[in-house]
Amino acid sequence: DAPAAPIVLDGDLALQTACVRLVEANISSAPVRDTAADRLVGMLDFRDIATYIVAELSRSSEHLNDHDLDVAKLVATARTAPASSGVVTVKQVMNFSGRDPLVAVSATAPLVTALRHFVEQRVQRLCVVDGAVTDAAAAAAQPLVGVFSQSTLIALIASEFGHMPRLNKLTAANASWPTGDQTLEQLGLAHGDVISVTSDHSVLDALRAMLDHGISSIAIVGKTEAERHRLVGSLSMSDVKHILAKKGGLRCLFENAFAFFARIRYQQGVESGADRVPSFTVKATTTLIAAIERLAATRVHRLWVEKDGRLTGVLSLSDILPL
Repeated sequence: DAPAAPIVLDGDLALQTACVRLVEANISSAPVRDTAADRLVGMLDFRDIATYIVAELSRSSEHLNDHDLDVAKLVATARTAPASSGVVTVKQVMNFSGRDPLVAVSATAPLVTALRHFVEQRVQRLCVVDGAVTDAAAAAAQPLVGVFSQSTLIALIASEFGHMPRLNKLTAANASWPTGDQTLEQLGLAHGDVISVTSDHSVLDALRAMLDHGISSIAIVGKTEAERHRLVGSLSMSDVKHILAKKGGLRCLFENAFAFFARIRYQQGVESGADRVPSFTVKATTTLIAAIERLAATRVHRLWVEKDGRLTGVLSLSDILPL
């Protein structure tokens, strides 16, 4: 079967409608097109939306006691909304966070080109266009054929170098990758600064911490001093979709972070039949390729690293690709 056409958002689309489309398509971002100019102009992701929501909530304290608060009501009074319509559009919020800009790559480019973009430009996804990419302006005018993400590349690495059986390997036997057989501790990936909130902090506290530290996921740890290195859950920017998906959903921002985490993971388990409540963790003694296989199998963007029952670091796709 032919691959599904990529989701593209019109720049003049209302932000509320764009949120719904991202949630319905179960994606965390989409390219934005200026229909009049017939060219790509940016990317919209949940980090942009979260940044926007936090900024607006911080600006207007009157929203904090509104029990029916939703995105539509929030944008109606937003400082960026034109007075005539009261509508905030996608093009006003895209790249609101200043992260993950539009970067294009030709469909005929080698994989190493995509890898270089991921590492050097620190983006999580690329727009794949049908034509030569000589400069940004030319690329934006090319027909879009798909979106290539870090997760897709990690899945390919797992398939080619991993030890789990695969039916679709490009090579007859597992290729050799000595680095992949080293442990996270040997590679210096088992220890690092872990940004966290305690289990009794609010979802809004967690979002603000992620934005302040420029990260896309945050650990939830126990609330007592003795439990500060014990992982009990995690939240990511993509979890914003669970806040946007229903009327009054922004009230979830003031919910206990762990309760929110447990509820959405339980719901994911009900829908998929999988146990999603525990956060995904690996040991410091886990090999890199085993961690990559787990990332690919679970379709998550990061794994929390533990040693002797204590949270010591976080392994993200961006940590792996430079290797």
